[in-house]
Amino acid sequence: SKLVPDPPKAKVVAEYFTRRARGESRRQIARDFSARGIRSPSGNARWSEPTLRAFEDNHLVYLGHLTYGRHNARLRKEGRFIGGRKWRERSEWVVTEEAHPAIIDERAAEVVVGLMRPQRSWTKRTASLSGILICGECSNSFWSLGEYYGCSSVNRWGRDACGAANVNKSDMDRSARQFIVEHIISPTRLDRTLRDLTRYVKKRRNAPEASRNDAERAKLEREVFRLLDLYAQGLVDEEHWRREYEPRRRRLEVLQASKETVDLAAWKLPTKRELVEAAEE
Repeated sequence: SKLVPDPPKAKVVAEYFTRRARGESRRQIARDFSARGIRSPSGNARWSEPTLRAFEDNHLVYLGHLTYGRHNARLRKEGRFIGGRKWRERSEWVVTEEAHPAIIDERAAEVVVGLMRPQRSWTKRTASLSGILICGECSNSFWSLGEYYGCSSVNRWGRDACGAANVNKSDMDRSARQFIVEHIISPTRLDRTLRDLTRYVKKRRNAPEASRNDAERAKLEREVFRLLDLYAQGLVDEEHWRREYEPRRRRLEVLQASKETVDLAAWKLPTKRELVEAAEE
C-alpha cells in the first residue's frame, strides 16, 4: 500500500513536531490546538497529551516509511494485547523506507524521538484501585499518582477540565479492603457466587464458540504452512508473502491467546476458603 498525505492534518502534524523539537511541552501544544479550534484526529475539540504522544510513536510513518508488525494483536473481548504489550520489539518491525512522501522534517523528528520516554506497561495496575475509582465530578477514572489517586481528566487536560482533588492512596485502599471484608466475602454471598460460577462454566463449556475457534485455527495453520512452503520454493515473492502471511499469523496469535484464557474445560472452580483468602489478600 502507499499512503497519501491529507494536507490539513499533515500541516498539524508538521507543526507539532517543529514546536516539540523547540522545547514546547505536549500539554502546551495540546492547549493551543484546543484554543485554536483544531479538531483532534478522532474529531474531539479538546486535545490530550496521549494523542500527541501517538504522533511521536508514528514518526516513522510521517518520515515517509511504511511499517508492518509494530503492534501485538488485541484481544477483542478482553481489550488487552497479546503478551500484555501493545508494541512489539523494534527488531520485529518490518520497515519499507521512502514508501510515500514525508510530512515532517527529519532533524525535528530526531530531536523529538530523543525526548520520548519509554511507554509505561499497563499489564499490571500500579495500585489496587487504579482505573476502578470513578470521579464524582467528570465520571472519568482515577489512576495512581505516587501516594495519591488522581482524576485522569486533570492529568490529561489540567484543572480546567475537572476540579476533583487527589485522594490519599493508603486511606482509600484501606477503606476498600474494609468494605470487602464486611460486605462481600460473607458466607451467604460466597455460596451464591460459587453457584453462579458453576452455572456459567457449564453453559460456556457447551457453547459452540470453542469448536469454531479450533476450526478457524486449523484452517489458518494450513494456510500459513502453505504460504511458507510456496515462499520456500520461490513461487511467491517476499512482498506477496508478507502481505498474506502477517494477518494470518496475527489472527493465530489472537486465537491461541483466547484459547489459553477461555479454555473453560480446564477450569477448576475455587473453594469457599480460597475465595476468602484471595479477597483478604
